[in-house]
Amino acid sequence: MDVDKVKAMFVKRKIGLYDGNFEEELQKLNQRRRFKEMRHLDNLEDLSDTHIIKVEGFDMTEERILKIKDDLKDIDDIYVSSSFRNNIEVTDIDATKGAIIKLVAKKLNIKENEVMVIGDGLNDLTMFEMFDNSVAVENSEEIIKKLAKYHVASVDNDGVGEAIEKYVLKDM
Repeated sequence: MDVDKVKAMFVKRKIGLYDGNFEEELQKLNQRRRFKEMRHLDNLEDLSDTHIIKVEGFDMTEERILKIKDDLKDIDDIYVSSSFRNNIEVTDIDATKGAIIKLVAKKLNIKENEVMVIGDGLNDLTMFEMFDNSVAVENSEEIIKKLAKYHVASVDNDGVGEAIEKYVLKDM
């Protein structure tokens, strides 16, 4: 599939989930590095000299995504997650949000109980599994809501700001 069609599908998916203007969202997407570097490949051999950070795919049929996740579950050294129900993201096992935050906190001598994570999607799961001070916004996936210590308004209703005011700035 041609790169412009894939970009259009990303924008349509985002608008379908969160509303917005197609042209504005396409312009924003085209400014993001990973989309500037997006290219079409005819076969996987074209990747032989490429350093891959993340592979992302999506399908408007959630069942196909679940099938692919199931097919990938037994492969060592990869982490499979999703930002949305209709996408799949594959990274190195050590490139999860939780693992990276843990590494940065350690390097900066920040205790784990001093870290607060905020999230909503399945790709945030490792943060919620690794850190106690976790905040789910109202529009989070159910598993994120269950794991979260705190709950705030949706992203569209300033939930992130609410979390910062309530749980970070409260003692200042």
